Amino acid sequence: MKCVKCSGIYLAFGLVASLQSVEVHADKSYYIDQVINYSGSDCGGNDLFDDTHDLKTALDANGWGGDLWFDNDAWAFDFRENCSTSYGSYGSDYKFADNKFLDVFSGHGSTNIIHFAANSDTCNFNLESDSRLGEMAGKKAGIAMWLSCYTLTGPSPGTVPNMWLWQQFGFSGNTGDNTAAYSNMYLDTNTKTNSAAWMDRLWDQPATAVSYASGTTSCWTTTDYNAKMRAGTYLSPRTGGPACGANPVQKRCARWWEEM
Repeated sequence: MKCVKCSGIYLAFGLVASLQSVEVHADKSYYIDQVINYSGSDCGGNDLFDDTHDLKTALDANGWGGDLWFDNDAWAFDFRENCSTSYGSYGSDYKFADNKFLDVFSGHGSTNIIHFAANSDTCNFNLESDSRLGEMAGKKAGIAMWLSCYTLTGPSPGTVPNMWLWQQFGFSGNTGDNTAAYSNMYLDTNTKTNSAAWMDRLWDQPATAVSYASGTTSCWTTTDYNAKMRAGTYLSPRTGGPACGANPVQKRCARWWEEM
């Protein structure tokens, strides 16, 4: 659960290459679902903390705009793929999470799963099976931040598969209140890459940064080494994603700190 701070870590690098050319028009939009009050809710759980306020403030000050939903107004529907009921009923990602470039979820998590307080759809939403950000119905998401424990775990850190994104950021273990780290990570990306800023600011957490690619390009030499949110590079969605019902064929490269 998202409540314990970790210690004793080392840096490991997951291999694999790839990515596409940078899009021309920057999309400085965000979508944030923040769940703080779990106790007494439909789904239950321990209460958390507001760790997106500073990030939103930093984004707004730098010309971004978007939506922030709290607690019972944050729903699994927001991330559910709309193109087919094979991903579940009433998917609304094309109106919410996949209608913005930067997607942020803050709350409890587990492997490939984010946990909500309102059971408007489901309490425990499986990103692997039911979400397809950056492709299909919405096609606007480019970066996802999962501010939740274990969400980017899988069989190896950073696997949350089937998204057609430039990058995903999250944790492969327990994490605590990193409120200042998230806003400072964004501010650092004026000069640092997104991956470097995430890993540097969260050096004492089981942090994970994943970049994706397709074709013959390399995610190390393109997105991972060059994407900078504040500087405005790689701020448009990827193109060429899979059709409804298909899984993406792509490569990934991952950086992570591991718990010891």
